[in-house]
Amino acid sequence: MFFTARQILFFLLILTMNIATINVRGLNDPSKQHKFVSLCQVSKFDIVFVQETHIDTQAKALSFEYIWGGKIYWAFGTNCSAGVAIMFKPNFDFKLISSRCDTEGRIISVRAEIGDDVYNLVCIYAPVNYKQRPPFLEGLSSYLDSSLLTVLAGDFNCIKDPSIDYWGPNTRYLTHERSMLGSNIIDDMCLNFELLDAYRKKHPTQRSYTCVSQHVSGQSQSRLDRIFIPRCLYNMCSSIVVSPVSFSDHLSIALHLRTDTKNRGPGYWKCNASILSDPNLRADIQWQAYGLGNKGRVVVGGIKIFLHTNYTTSFSSAFKFAKK
Repeated sequence: MFFTARQILFFLLILTMNIATINVRGLNDPSKQHKFVSLCQVSKFDIVFVQETHIDTQAKALSFEYIWGGKIYWAFGTNCSAGVAIMFKPNFDFKLISSRCDTEGRIISVRAEIGDDVYNLVCIYAPVNYKQRPPFLEGLSSYLDSSLLTVLAGDFNCIKDPSIDYWGPNTRYLTHERSMLGSNIIDDMCLNFELLDAYRKKHPTQRSYTCVSQHVSGQSQSRLDRIFIPRCLYNMCSSIVVSPVSFSDHLSIALHLRTDTKNRGPGYWKCNASILSDPNLRADIQWQAYGLGNKGRVVVGGIKIFLHTNYTTSFSSAFKFAKK
């Protein structure tokens, strides 16, 4: 079995993937845009599910994409509500298969080939209105596909268990269980599509909140934002972290996947040595190695030692660039 130059680079360098979801409460303000981009860069997010962008025109979308630098798929809202997007960091290696969104700026799905797998990425912003929420969630299943690796993330605007997903005054909102309306639909959906709440699976009983709200009777905190992943991917989840965001009343959720721990069938890796003489591959590895600093030099040096140890043919010419 032989691998292309692109696949070799993927195996060597793309061993982790960071997925995040953030309700930004508007992205039209230039200062807020730069804060958001800076946060994603510092946090090293690869794919970001964004809710309440308030982006309503193609012109505004293109303006922000210029600042972002990577590919973005939008479902436009209005200039003061809704709007969702799925953003890929600059130079993230993926191949788009298809994208689909609603007309209200509440759902967008992106099917993409990442490495060896096809992912169905679905970002949602569920209605705050408790009467509108159930029909919205019931229609969500048309965007899901159990044959693909579906990652569903966003602001669901409801909680599942008040004892660990809510803190604050016993308001009318909570007393009448409006805050939980729709959670049973989510449970059924997870059962049908074999999804799980990554944070709650990792922390079964921990109190955690992703949204801070102000009421007449005081402040409340709720876990409205979630990331659902296929059960088969849970062993790849090394961590999931909830962090405050300076420009929003919602917190971010970041999921760290180690793609090198994915269970694979029997087989062995065999390098097609002839590709090591390809100047484009050599240039790519050199560029990636310098981008990683000392870690990159260790990777390239390790390949060189392995080839010299296991093959009689000299590959020194293919690695001259690593000596710089």
